[in-house]
Parts: sequence; C-alpha cells; structure tokens
Amino acid sequence: MDGPEAARRLIDSQSALGDRAVAWLALRRPFPDGAAGERVRAFCLEDTLLHVETLAAAVEFGEPGLFARYARWCREVLAARGIAAEDLALNLEALGHAHAEIEENEEARRLASEALEAARRELEA
Repeated sequence: MDGPEAARRLIDSQSALGDRAVAWLALRRPFPDGAAGERVRAFCLEDTLLHVETLAAAVEFGEPGLFARYARWCREVLAARGIAAEDLALNLEALGHAHAEIEENEEARRLASEALEAARRELEA
C-alpha cells in the first residue's frame, strides 16, 4: 500500500477515529460533568479530527516530519491558550490507539505510526 492510499483510508475513517480517540481519552482523563464537559469533549473531538487531516497529509507524502512540525506548532498554539503539551501528547497517543484498532492493513498502520512517532519525539524534545 502506498502513502496516498493509506491517507485516503485515514480520511475515510476520520469520524470513527475521532470518536474512538476521544473515548480512549475519556477513560484515562475523564471530562468534567455537565455542559462544561460536553464543551471540552467537543473541542477535543474537533482537534482530533484536525490531527487526522494533517496525519493523512504526512502519510500521503511520506513525510513523518510534516506531522512532527504540525505537533510542534500545535504545542505552541495550545500553550498560548494555557493547554499543556501533555494534553496534546495524550491526544496523539489516543489517535494512535484508535488507528491501530480500526486499520486492518499493516502497511497503512506502519505509515501512520511513523508519523505519530515523529510527533511524539518532537513533543518530548
């Protein structure tokens, strides 16, 4: 499987990936109760869907570093809003778990995992 096909598969499963990643996150770091929690969950899902789009671009072009640079940029944007880099790292970890659960093709999993790993290393730097 090539990058463009793996990227298409990511986009095709974007909604399911977002839902599974947010569910994984909620088990590890529960959202607040009530309306505030629903807002946090909605923002988290929105961010996750954007991560999937950028991950797909990195996979399509065979550029894991693209996703690492995106993670660095996200870290800076979130920091300006008072959101810790650990939250972003956890979100990307959740995305990786969701993708591993959904994606049946080993090569597609490998391509996405490379980009997610590059992002993880960037966030730890």
